[in-house]
Amino acid sequence: MKSKYSVPLALFILGMLIVIVGAYIRLLKWEYANVFLVIGMMCEAAGLILLIRILLKNLKNK
Repeated sequence: MKSKYSVPLALFILGMLIVIVGAYIRLLKWEYANVFLVIGMMCEAAGLILLIRILLKNLKNK
């Protein structure tokens, strides 16, 4: 059974992984490290926004 929290959780975990890779690339002083960091943080923010939306919808239905 698919949980309603699986999509926000997957987005947040994916964002965390991209941020970790971006931080590693930044330490190596490679190009485009900032792009990885921005994309990763945007994924994390999208996951959190979706999670808050789901939680608020659940509170409204009760």
